[in-house]
Amino acid sequence: MLRFLIAIALLGVSCGCLWGQSVESPRPRSKVGYGLQILTPTNGVDFTQFEKHLLAAVKAKWFAKMPESAMMGEKGMVVVRFGIQKDGTLTSQPPIVENPSKIKELDTAAIDAVRSAAPFDHLPDAFDGPSIELRLGFFYNIRPDHAPLP
Repeated sequence: MLRFLIAIALLGVSCGCLWGQSVESPRPRSKVGYGLQILTPTNGVDFTQFEKHLLAAVKAKWFAKMPESAMMGEKGMVVVRFGIQKDGTLTSQPPIVENPSKIKELDTAAIDAVRSAAPFDHLPDAFDGPSIELRLGFFYNIRPDHAPLP
């Protein structure tokens, strides 16, 4: 799986997201400066603006919920999987920790960031599916390019 990762640093804490190309349906490389994996085939629809807004919203909520242990240097990586409906709301399947950090506070902050950032922008009009499924990585004091992928 192709990966493209860039970190954002704040108070020694790195935020990053996983990016890859779906095995089911390759799509163009995102121009978004983080990375995000859309697991649903997009059929060539451009999700760049949607991704930018989603990542900004999640990042703001994540930094607001950052555990003190992470601010003090605790390391970990969490991968969250979730779905978004056409109207920008989360799907009925709640966000799940697909790859836990083994540190409950870090896992909880990542899940809470996704939940509290919703609803997101509507999916692009050109996309004809009812929803998309995404995978998002959260990196705590780890350079994303050195983090093991799940």
